[in-house]
Amino acid sequence: MTVPLKDIVEALEEMAPPQYAAEWDNTGLQIGSPHAPVGSILVALDVTEEVVGEAARKKADLIVAHHPLFFHPLKRIETDNVAGRLLARLLTAGISVYAAHTNLDVAAGGVNDLLGGTLGMASWSVLQKGTAREPRGFGGIGELPRRMRFRNFLDDIKGALKTDSVRLIGTPPNWVRRVAFCCGSGAALVPEVIRCRPDLFITGDIKYHEALCLRMEGIPALDIGHFPSEQGIRKALTQRIRRALRSRLGKTLPVYASRSERDPFRTV
Repeated sequence: MTVPLKDIVEALEEMAPPQYAAEWDNTGLQIGSPHAPVGSILVALDVTEEVVGEAARKKADLIVAHHPLFFHPLKRIETDNVAGRLLARLLTAGISVYAAHTNLDVAAGGVNDLLGGTLGMASWSVLQKGTAREPRGFGGIGELPRRMRFRNFLDDIKGALKTDSVRLIGTPPNWVRRVAFCCGSGAALVPEVIRCRPDLFITGDIKYHEALCLRMEGIPALDIGHFPSEQGIRKALTQRIRRALRSRLGKTLPVYASRSERDPFRTV
């Protein structure tokens, strides 16, 4: 059984409308024809050599990735570099690629909502309000169901995120209740975090100067890493795609969550 790729794209864009994406982003169909038949799908965070190999082994016709394979127009394809090798391998194997990035971050039930649930938040609202070009806004701020000791909260989220270590910025609070968070790279939201003054800010990819600013403002933060903050979307999106295909098309296709991906960072 196969489904035209365009029907899967319609289902994906109902979950994560392209107009929600940041202005700089590159979402949507990146490799393949809308009319290509798809018999199985692999869901991943990134299009890497390991993921492409996994897709080939599983005979997947489509990789649905969170991070785009490329952001800028290609001027040439050189098969002796990583991007060129991946493109050649994908085209030879007939594997299409679709990316849902910042539009999936901010969509209802998307990556940021998933992170909020993983952190155990009781409720939250958008941290950085939307604009005409980026209507949904980014990040979240809200409260835990109850006030928690920082050490207990830290142990809980490390377990939930399946990570052994996080980076602490500033002096840890004794207690945590009001939390700001952002999946992926949330350092650009530091001005909003300072304005809201939560007990704790949680995100990934915090750079030196943003970390220094948070410390001087007296706002503790946890850099939990980009990969741990987003890895849960693979399983969640896999389940949503299965349900969408059944409800929209009355068809069931094999949809797999990638098992070959690993955080590129390790603590040694």
